[in-house]
Amino acid sequence: MRIIFTYLSVLLFFVVSNQVCSQEQAINSIVQEDLKRHLTFISSDELKGRKIGEGNGLERTADYIEEFVRDNKLNPINHSFSQEFDVFSIGPDKVNSSLVALNLKENENFNAPFICLNDGLLNFDFNGNAVFAGFGLEDESTGYNDYEGVDVKGKIVFISMESWESYGGDENFSKKKGNGNSITQTAFEKGAAAVVLISNANDKTNKAFNSLEEITGRSYFTLTPPKNSNREANLFVTTPDFADFLLGGRNKYKKYLSSIVKNQKPNTFSPENYEIEIHFRKKVEPNPTRNIYGIVEGSDPILKNEYVVFMAHYDHLGIDKDSEIYNGADDNGSGTTVLLELAEAFSSMKVKPKRSILFLWVTCEELGLYGSRYYSEHPIVPMGNTVACINLDMVGRVYEQRDSVWKDSPKLVKDYDGLFTLINNVWPGLKDIVDSAAGKLGLNPDYSLPEKFLSSSDHYFFHKNGVPILNVANGYHADYHKVTDEISKINFDKMKRVADFCFMVGYEAGNIENIQKTDVSGN
Repeated sequence: MRIIFTYLSVLLFFVVSNQVCSQEQAINSIVQEDLKRHLTFISSDELKGRKIGEGNGLERTADYIEEFVRDNKLNPINHSFSQEFDVFSIGPDKVNSSLVALNLKENENFNAPFICLNDGLLNFDFNGNAVFAGFGLEDESTGYNDYEGVDVKGKIVFISMESWESYGGDENFSKKKGNGNSITQTAFEKGAAAVVLISNANDKTNKAFNSLEEITGRSYFTLTPPKNSNREANLFVTTPDFADFLLGGRNKYKKYLSSIVKNQKPNTFSPENYEIEIHFRKKVEPNPTRNIYGIVEGSDPILKNEYVVFMAHYDHLGIDKDSEIYNGADDNGSGTTVLLELAEAFSSMKVKPKRSILFLWVTCEELGLYGSRYYSEHPIVPMGNTVACINLDMVGRVYEQRDSVWKDSPKLVKDYDGLFTLINNVWPGLKDIVDSAAGKLGLNPDYSLPEKFLSSSDHYFFHKNGVPILNVANGYHADYHKVTDEISKINFDKMKRVADFCFMVGYEAGNIENIQKTDVSGN
């Protein structure tokens, strides 16, 4: 009996020794030279800021990650390392859009600049009559009605974008007008086919219109194929020159509004011998993109069906209006790079963790967490089998004095020993693992971030689905979301410490026998 006990003790000693040795070798394989090599490419000018739709930089980054995953012999799922999907870009189609006034009597046309105020409108066509409805006000109690005597059903309604008092009127008078609806809502309720707001006639350079045109002229992105909105999305803005043409001369529109204000009487009418044509189009383009993943299979025949997920987003902001490149060395080249080294470290272990480790590089975080959202709706491994998600987002910087621009933020970048460690309340034991790993490395974990930060990065959709999350970050610095976020400002010694910390947390989470979760229904 003593011999058997001794044999088992020796066997246990060798098993534990092999595990410790394997863990140390894996951590030692994470070196600053490799971190710098990866980040040098990921944050290079040639990738043009890693934004979807701006060159092939995002795709080249994905290729780089996938090649690394293959070379380090991580396991695919269904023979693939990529989760492919489309993100749709939606923007104005100026070539095929026009707002034209036709003078039928004089055979003259006026083509005006115009913008659409509703993101959901994809296309609209109209040819017909217009109605000038002053300020679009209506009040049954006083009898004032800008729609008096005119049927606007099926017509274009022109309304001043500016207020009554902008043309010298009594503010108290204008406040009495209206039936509780917005001026545009009133027009649509009366059957208007569309509403065209006229910008301020006192703004001689159309400064306000031009600013609004710049904002509405930008493309936006969505994960869901868009559908054309209903009639109340037919809302446009144009300049006073267009109204002047319909009214017969320069500054006629300004005089028209001033007369209404001076007399405090509506002047609603449909201009004779004129027709309005509107053709509005938006470009809808699918942009193929992908999440990249690879799995290190667990060593336990039962627990290998559970997963610890390591995640980082690999996209950034692209190029600014001055052609400067947002290289995003810290955001989130640093997290992407650390994940590469963690994948290599875990895959190199002779004694793997009991649970499987999924490494997940997600796309389009900067556009609205689209990569992680898509993953959550089409998970590669079941969310119910995911015991933890460790999200790395900006882990390459150490506090400098100039970073004090964020002094009022709860997430001001940490010093050499500091680290933001945001966790939810799903698995209380996760904090113990974090504290233990941080203590061994001399790091000071900070759990103080407000609850709103649970939705601030890709971990949100795991949190939403009841998965324990740990968001690891160094915090906001002076170069956050600026073209100055360059590799020259990265502290690779701190990155190495963060990588070691994440390895230790992931290793422990992958081996702990029992995970006791709290009731998080409603999270």
